[in-house]
Amino acid sequence: LYNCTLSGNWAGYEGGGGAYGGTLYNCTLTGNSTSVPRSTTYGGGAYSCTLYNCTLTGNSASMGGGVYNCTLYNCTLTGNSGFGAFGSVSGSVGGGACSCTLHNCTLSGNSAGTGGGAWGSTFYNCIVYFNTSSGAPNFDSSSTLNYCCTTPLPTSGVGNIANAPLFVDSANGNLRLQSN
Repeated sequence: LYNCTLSGNWAGYEGGGGAYGGTLYNCTLTGNSTSVPRSTTYGGGAYSCTLYNCTLTGNSASMGGGVYNCTLYNCTLTGNSGFGAFGSVSGSVGGGACSCTLHNCTLSGNSAGTGGGAWGSTFYNCIVYFNTSSGAPNFDSSSTLNYCCTTPLPTSGVGNIANAPLFVDSANGNLRLQSN
């Protein structure tokens, strides 16, 4: 898919509410979900996809609210969420991403029970900051981060920094970095 908007879609257990098993370029995935009460669901925005220059916002699933088992390049994930049994946050993992590989991506404002930003993922040159959870707000201990901006500093990976990114206006969704 090129230059597409996937919005308000729903899928069952392993659906990828927005996309499943595809390659997406310059797409927006928003408000998609996977939800089956009392069950584990995967990839609210996308499942088993490769995404380039995409924006994922407001998607939800119990594992990988934004994406699950995907590879992402230059993408922004914000406002995605994980949910557990009966819609609670408890038991959910990877609000932004779960079991993914991310290159040059920004994850901010995502939430889940554990790994508000991501769970079980590998990052290269990413910003993983200002995500929330009851445990491990930005990433969990099974994630590997290299040359990333995040907090706390991970115990695995190299070249990471913990300084807060200076977004132009994160409150209004402008996650570009200030010139200074």
